[in-house]
Amino acid sequence: MKLSLSAAMFRDRVPQFMTFDALSHFVREHGLYPKDGKIVHADGKDLASRVTGVDGMQQAESRINALVYEIKNVQRSHRETVKKTVSLAENTADPYELHYMAGMFAEQKEVMRAVAKNQNVSPQTQILIARNPLINQDRETLMNLAHNPSITADSMGVLIEVANDPFVLHGVALNAVHRSHSEKEGRLYADICGFLAKDQDYTLSKAAIAGVKDPDLLREIADNNSLIFSPSKLGEVAKNQHTPDDVLERMSSHGLPALQRTLGYDVADYARHTLEIRKRSRLAEQEVSHSL
Repeated sequence: MKLSLSAAMFRDRVPQFMTFDALSHFVREHGLYPKDGKIVHADGKDLASRVTGVDGMQQAESRINALVYEIKNVQRSHRETVKKTVSLAENTADPYELHYMAGMFAEQKEVMRAVAKNQNVSPQTQILIARNPLINQDRETLMNLAHNPSITADSMGVLIEVANDPFVLHGVALNAVHRSHSEKEGRLYADICGFLAKDQDYTLSKAAIAGVKDPDLLREIADNNSLIFSPSKLGEVAKNQHTPDDVLERMSSHGLPALQRTLGYDVADYARHTLEIRKRSRLAEQEVSHSL
């Protein structure tokens, strides 16, 4: 009897990360062994890739377990071992290695700060860091995660949920603003900016406005903030390309120019500039349309 297995079957039924023990169980559970001594046929390239991945995971675990053993049992400088572990966390490109480190070194702040800063940290590890009470009490770790260019929108949502720290949330806002301009996933981060823009904290709300893409929310912010008490927040609305034309027209005639210039936020000038950019963009689109 010959048993043929496609690559698709392995992709659908074999977990991305699998230990040798789990792989053995999978083989037994699904009967992927010869009943009559004949050869099992499988997609060699796909299976080899998975076995190589498992081997890499085992090597990563061995490296980290050795460091854990050094810290707990070996009579040498504790500081030396921590520095070695931090260096590994800073330089590894292996997401699984970072995930394993997050589980084994949750109480080591320096290590977790390095893991949270590494751009190869996976979404699963990001959420582990954000939710683990042994880790999320350290502001610097959460700050590093908040500013990490690879942080996902879901992980940002968890940080917003668990972090009661304005500095961490401000980091989330700045990162979300930057990511909101992405063509691929920008809307997810724009939604986070919209949520933070409604926060009662003035500084946090102001920081998030630049990433808001909801015209109705931008109108609401403009209507609910005064020129005297919220010039910087209104300035951000005036600079946002998603603010409705009629709101920008109204803001372009706002008074108190001397006060605004003193504060560094000339709302009217910002609004007029945004309207001008929008006008040029529309004219360029019309020219392209007429040339077709």
